[in-house]
Amino acid sequence: VITNTYNPSWYVFKPGTPVQSSSASGSPPCGAVVVDKSNSSLPQLGANPSCPSRFQHVQRLPNHGADLTVAYLYYRDTEYLERHVKHWITLPRDLLKRISILIVDDGSPMDHSARAVLEKMRACDVRAAVVRVGEDIRWNIGGARNLAFALAPTELVLLVDADQLVTQSLLEWSLRHSKYALARCDIFLDFPRKFPNGRRHRVHPATMLTSRSSYWRVGGCDEDFVGNYGFTDVHFAARLRQTPGCQRISSERPIMKHVANFTDAMALEPAPPLIHLERVHSGHDIAANKAILRKKFQGRLPWSTDYLRFSWEWVFGADGLAQC
Repeated sequence: VITNTYNPSWYVFKPGTPVQSSSASGSPPCGAVVVDKSNSSLPQLGANPSCPSRFQHVQRLPNHGADLTVAYLYYRDTEYLERHVKHWITLPRDLLKRISILIVDDGSPMDHSARAVLEKMRACDVRAAVVRVGEDIRWNIGGARNLAFALAPTELVLLVDADQLVTQSLLEWSLRHSKYALARCDIFLDFPRKFPNGRRHRVHPATMLTSRSSYWRVGGCDEDFVGNYGFTDVHFAARLRQTPGCQRISSERPIMKHVANFTDAMALEPAPPLIHLERVHSGHDIAANKAILRKKFQGRLPWSTDYLRFSWEWVFGADGLAQC
């Protein structure tokens, strides 16, 4: 079944030049990495044989005692990032010590970059880092997510979009539920959310809590969808369903069947909601990616095996110690 989907973090139209996918161009682009699943429990990222020199740029952020990476996808979201920073500085110090904040700036113009926001707000003492994609690629949703999971300093990752505010309660919930995400191939999806006025919103289609190894065991996001809008989430969910030993857990309503025993099942808690920062919704053409998804489901297009088909650089906090 093919359904329409959207990712609310990407309503800002990205004016950059579309990048041809391997399926569209006929020649594989030079992705930096491939996934080695020879050890199924801990898959590793390795150099792409077609361009092994690019693998040296996969420099993971140092981990200075953090237990959780909160990875934000960002594109020209200056107002939202300022709100995040103001929220971060209200969090308890003991909690902040357990968290590493990673911002993936997906090719924003320099005057709207995440780095510019953090440098302007130097008064805060929260550890944060920014990696910037070198090209302004239209709808690079899957590529940005893959970069976050390639560079995150901790095994446990909470991936969110820039228009979702992560509350203290949700951070604490994520740390309490780390044993599920780290002990098995459990991927928490379907996070509840609400508007700032308290009104409930539908679950978020892309926010996830999982381990780096589980994300790559599933296969990450297919970058053949980059350049057009839609269906990245649908395809990731399909990959998850087809990965032996991996489970999708609804964060809104955790279910017993996903855990090994009754004691663990009783310890599962519904996730506290994200705060959805409102923005104007607009329609997007989903026809191209709908056709790609159908071909992949029908076996007429292969599922991608190479990742990070773009350049990137650390522009803020590459040592893991920088404070915004």
